[in-house]
Amino acid sequence: YLYRQIPVNELTNLPGISQPYLYKIFTDKCGMSPKRFILDLKCGEAKRLLAGTDMSITEVANSVGYADVMTFSKFFRNETGMSPKNFRK
Repeated sequence: YLYRQIPVNELTNLPGISQPYLYKIFTDKCGMSPKRFILDLKCGEAKRLLAGTDMSITEVANSVGYADVMTFSKFFRNETGMSPKNFRK
């Protein structure tokens, strides 16, 4: 799921899981919303790829579900306080 955008409502298409129930499960068990959980996973994977590979920033963006590198850069900056390029340095 990290390689593409995941709308939370996609997870609620599973039988017997409503959006409020899914939200409650996540907040009770993980202390965060499903969306925050997914964003944290994506950010963690992006950090790992930026620090541990020579993949281009575009390739990293694509690997965590962002087709547009500018959208990925904005997401990454919001999550970490720095650009992907500066994080890599």
